[in-house]
Amino acid sequence: MNLPYYAYDELDKELSLSDTFRVRKILHMILRISNWRQPDVIVCLSAPPHVPRYLQAGCKKAEILDSIPGREIDLCWLNEPDDDILTHLNEHSVLMLDHLNKHKEWFAALPSVVTFDLYDVGIAFFNTKYNKQHYIVNF
Repeated sequence: MNLPYYAYDELDKELSLSDTFRVRKILHMILRISNWRQPDVIVCLSAPPHVPRYLQAGCKKAEILDSIPGREIDLCWLNEPDDDILTHLNEHSVLMLDHLNKHKEWFAALPSVVTFDLYDVGIAFFNTKYNKQHYIVNF
């Protein structure tokens, strides 16, 4: 049996009718990633306004920033590649890149260990305990 996640209904009410199924699906995924990772610091660079709301719903304690801080980042959402962010990631960081199809070269060059290509979104994990692997997922 498939049950809706605890915050989907309330958050989805704030989306406009023009938001596509793709947008909702990605927002639901980032809420689940935030909930799983329980980050202290989330950076959302150039993110649409609904992205931080979904990330915050996944982890209420997280500090959400719209610029690169002077400390390590646990979870990062990018609309465009940003090389400066890489120096603030650690082995427990998760990076998500929207519009992956426009930035595949940058994403492939990340010093990440495990990456997921979801066609529109890329997810990179930097934990060195994992075996290096790249997955293409029909999301």
